[in-house]
Amino acid sequence: MRFLIVLGVVGCGVQAGDSAQVCAETTGTIYGTVLEAWRAEAPTPAANARLQIEGEDQQPIDVIADEAGAYSIDLQPGNWSLSATSADEYCMSMEDTLVSLSACQLAEVDVSLTDCVLKGR
Repeated sequence: MRFLIVLGVVGCGVQAGDSAQVCAETTGTIYGTVLEAWRAEAPTPAANARLQIEGEDQQPIDVIADEAGAYSIDLQPGNWSLSATSADEYCMSMEDTLVSLSACQLAEVDVSLTDCVLKGR
């Protein structure tokens, strides 16, 4: 199963007093947190998880989340697919998260690690 997330645009055409500010950016930003969602308790951030981001006719891009599981990347407008793997490569997201990104858009997308393999088995 795949998910398509279409999020609103933040920052373009914002009213400032009587004049509108127009976004001059040619990229959008996808940001969020990679979460260990396989645990029985509440999901926790996945420190140093690796995200693979793929776009139409684009080479895959690898992004490493920080110690708090947070990541951010500026990308060209288009449709992007996100998947993630834990730093130790034992846990992964089982379904790609699809994002439709436009210029100037700030898209918050959390990615969940939902499946793990046992070490040494």
